Amino acid sequence: MPFSSLSEFLEDLERSGDLLRIEAEVNPCLEAAEIARRANAKGGPALLMGCVKGHDLPIAVNLLATDDRICRALGVDRLDEIVERIEQIVDPSEPEGWFERLKTAPTRSLLGKLPPRSVKTGAVQQAVRLGGDVDLARLPFLQSWPNEPGRAIMAGMFCSRGADGGRELVAAYPLEILDRDRMAVRWDAHDEAERILKQCRNRGRAMSVAVVLGGDPVCMLAARAWAVGSTDVWAFAGLLREKSLDVVACRSVDLHVPADAEIVIEGTINPDEPAIQSGPWCMADGYYRPVCSGRVVHVTAVTQRANAVCPVIVHGPLEGGAVAAEAVVIFRAMAKIQLPLLRQTVDEIVDFNMPACGGGRHIAVVSIRKSYAGQACRVAHAIWGVPGLMFSKVLILVDEDVDIHNWNEVWAAVASKVEPRRDVFFSEAPPNLDDPAIFVDRLDEMTSSSKMGIDATSKMPGESAKQAELARMTEDVIQAVSRRWVELGLGHLD
Repeated sequence: MPFSSLSEFLEDLERSGDLLRIEAEVNPCLEAAEIARRANAKGGPALLMGCVKGHDLPIAVNLLATDDRICRALGVDRLDEIVERIEQIVDPSEPEGWFERLKTAPTRSLLGKLPPRSVKTGAVQQAVRLGGDVDLARLPFLQSWPNEPGRAIMAGMFCSRGADGGRELVAAYPLEILDRDRMAVRWDAHDEAERILKQCRNRGRAMSVAVVLGGDPVCMLAARAWAVGSTDVWAFAGLLREKSLDVVACRSVDLHVPADAEIVIEGTINPDEPAIQSGPWCMADGYYRPVCSGRVVHVTAVTQRANAVCPVIVHGPLEGGAVAAEAVVIFRAMAKIQLPLLRQTVDEIVDFNMPACGGGRHIAVVSIRKSYAGQACRVAHAIWGVPGLMFSKVLILVDEDVDIHNWNEVWAAVASKVEPRRDVFFSEAPPNLDDPAIFVDRLDEMTSSSKMGIDATSKMPGESAKQAELARMTEDVIQAVSRRWVELGLGHLD
């Protein structure tokens, strides 16, 4: 069963021994983040810090920092169960989009549970502050790293909608707290939010904004999905949780948010107001991003539960390439969950992996069923055509028999199948604001970025005149040696 609230999820984690309550006072400036980082590096449980200096609300951190906790949030024992569920719904033989197929048998009954259900009231509006009563200093957001300018929201779900109505945008954008009733939000020029901002400017109206914190943790996962496309993110959350998500109208803007969220910050962006400098911020891969432009959100209301818990995400460096920051774990899990949807774009994909060493986004490895020359290059460009994957700056393509989760197999394929001049190719892309390899004082100075594809598949006629043959022993010799193994004093065969 899906969780109706963040508190319910925390209770479930505590029953399983996967939540630690910290009652000692912690400082939201650097100290809380360092505690969270070290605990996660040791593979520790989620943390509920009940006494945050200067604040009444507790914070919850490392909530989805392991695959096991993500599975618990989704109500499954393993992520493959979600993949299999989506595969049963998605039929590549049908011409319509995947979400449209939900309207056809045998999933018609399932569809009835998926669309967000509008309700009149919700727990997130048990306490309401409007206008002059708004004070963001009341909320225990963190400053996670020394070079950051102040407190930020990294676990929020940013919501907006175009001036012409339609579906709501839900995305995971970082926000900087500026003062008691202003925030700065950063997005990329190619993001949907930029299109909405321009549309609002053309219509002469403000851009409505809501930042959602907490609720069913599945919502946090859905907000970080890149394959959903034009589909309602709250409906996608319904698909993942197998139950419709209740949403309630905001108090001061024309948006709907999850009724069981912990906190919602409402506001508007004036499209004609100049952008301001924001940052630097440490992002999921552990590197600072230089100062960039941010849009000012003027907060008009803050609503919350009576006993709200504020979820936070701490970005930070990976620990030895083995333990990843919470956001990286989420990115990787969502890549796996969305594999059936990616196959709708590129049906020859067998498996897809975004390893932790690449921050869950910079490096991708894909195995394909290869049937013609040049196929790997075509697949690479198709993957780069998916908005959420356009900045996978190193994309390695291998044959379907390669285990892409085993780096020895991946690099063995690169070593044996790649001739650099022939099999390494490049592509230009819009500026990648999240690439730590690009050194500029201001991200606004970037004009473009590049991507590299590595074709480590077996070569076919038209790609290579001849390919080296892998040495293989004959089956009769293998069987003969197996029969003599014990006789030769080599112990028992496994």
